[in-house]
Amino acid sequence: MAVKVIFHVDENHKWELALKNAGNLLKAVGKNEARAEILANAEAVGFYRKKDHNKETAELMDDLHEMGIIFKACNNALGNFKISKDDIFPFVKIVPVGVLDLALKQDEGYAYIKP
Repeated sequence: MAVKVIFHVDENHKWELALKNAGNLLKAVGKNEARAEILANAEAVGFYRKKDHNKETAELMDDLHEMGIIFKACNNALGNFKISKDDIFPFVKIVPVGVLDLALKQDEGYAYIKP
């Protein structure tokens, strides 16, 4: 049975830890044994802006995505911070309401982790 985890990031200073946590999870159980998502809301959606990253961070996120990590952004938060879909990485899935997505994932048996 795969481990199911949703990481919740709502503060920009928590991103480095969240990415490390996700990578460590994959190393511990293997990419085929983890179903993991990172959901950003509030100010943390700004982290998904392509223009704000150096090459290393963008490559790390792309690598995690390639290993199966699903990145999500709250549409409400994107709107509040005036960030368009075109501004963010193409692999980021936009969900209508971040807190609802978190609740639904927990109902599906995902462990909630807030770095």
